Amino acid sequence: MFMQKKSKDRYYVTVHVMPYVERYMTDNYGIRDERVENLVNISRDPILASAFHPRLRKTETMNNGQLTVNNAFDGIAKRRTGIVNIEISKETFERVGWALLPEGESAVARLLELRCQGLLLVFLQADYLLTGDLALSIRHFYRTFRQTEDTWPANSIRRIWLRNVPERQRKTLQGMLHREIMKIIAGELYRIGTLSRQGLQGYSDDS
Repeated sequence: MFMQKKSKDRYYVTVHVMPYVERYMTDNYGIRDERVENLVNISRDPILASAFHPRLRKTETMNNGQLTVNNAFDGIAKRRTGIVNIEISKETFERVGWALLPEGESAVARLLELRCQGLLLVFLQADYLLTGDLALSIRHFYRTFRQTEDTWPANSIRRIWLRNVPERQRKTLQGMLHREIMKIIAGELYRIGTLSRQGLQGYSDDS
């Protein structure tokens, strides 16, 4: 999206993103500015900055101030109903550019989606160890990261989970938790004298 400037000390580029990405970005990189909605600064994140800045272009890449949209991106773009306004420095504005071509905007948005999905999967795998219930773990995720059914529908989260965490791995996760719990229980029973050392070893091996 093309650069917008609403005050003499703010330069920023508007990027269309998934609603859950908008929430993630404003929570982690947000800047309060009543004049600019969803303003974020990624300068301290080298991974995001290195993905974003090289894709900036100047007005020569635009036609009468508007970008020509590539139809190949229409499908996914329609689902990117959130926005983030990524702040850029005056130096970046003058030397590098202030616009993203559709391909560049899509690449940045996709990188942010993958980051959020990685966060999601790390959380769900840990929480699922404790709950064994994906629906409950999704609710825990919503509460922890301030997401909702509106920003990230549960059905979409389930598809990501099933695609990335095979059934065998899910069973392995539950098995790991069961074994650790049994070791703790057996250790406590041994400590109070209910189990012998031989029994402790045998039960631990069987679990």
